[in-house]
Amino acid sequence: LTIENNDQRQPIVFISTGALCPIHNGHLNMFQIAKNYFEQNFNVIVIGAFLSPSHDIYVKSKLSRANSSYWNSKFRLKLIELATADSDWICTSSWEAEQNSFTDFPQVINFHRKYIHQQISEKISIMFLCGADLAVRCNLWFMKGGCITIMRESDSNQICNNFISNIRNQVDSSNIQRFHLIHSSQFSQISSTLIRRNLIDSKSIDDFVPQNVAQLIYQTQATFMSIQEFDST
Repeated sequence: LTIENNDQRQPIVFISTGALCPIHNGHLNMFQIAKNYFEQNFNVIVIGAFLSPSHDIYVKSKLSRANSSYWNSKFRLKLIELATADSDWICTSSWEAEQNSFTDFPQVINFHRKYIHQQISEKISIMFLCGADLAVRCNLWFMKGGCITIMRESDSNQICNNFISNIRNQVDSSNIQRFHLIHSSQFSQISSTLIRRNLIDSKSIDDFVPQNVAQLIYQTQATFMSIQEFDST
């Protein structure tokens, strides 16, 4: 992450967390949509973004409830590194996954904010990028730093209305600029759940993930279908 001395735009870094089991094109597309939105509508420059996969404790609990298999953080991190290998601004963060226990996303954001401010510049704004369901469920309009929510076409009108209503009713007008709800027809309907189902049904996932990610997943497909936790070496 670097800041040009003669650039007067406000530098921004995005961070997004989640199971990412596995990462897919929709996750990457979400970052690009947010970057285009900010740089086209505000005097800002997006200098970087972090993808932070959740701790194994969280992912195992979440997917076990859904009766779904999962990959451990080591393998999920490897897939994210492959998916972002050609990007000059999106990168992987392993801090959350490497903690001794589950760490919720506010703490993850705070860690990255402190790290960036100490190592690079306090001028950089950190913004959390997420889906509308999480924003509504966790009242993210109160979160320090700001929140970017991208709506899927499949998101219900109720979610949209709840999000907008809560922002208007609960957020001071002087701070409302920190919260952004982006409607985009370009936001992919791909989901990690769909990819896992396709693997179990021996269907292709080529249209859903980068080619190098698909290749590595296919190599482990039999293992994924037969046990709940894949420990990749």
